[in-house]
Amino acid sequence: MAKEPGQSVAPRLPQRTRMSVEQIPVYPVFFTYMLTSTVNAVDYSSVML
Repeated sequence: MAKEPGQSVAPRLPQRTRMSVEQIPVYPVFFTYMLTSTVNAVDYSSVML
């Protein structure tokens, strides 16, 4: 009884950690890139005005 939940939980944790590790760096970097690009565009537009 105790071995079955341990085995079922063990494979799930590595998959979640791998997915989180793969997803965490991508979205924040892309989000920050979009923010910086929009901020740069606003700065250029304000300079042009």
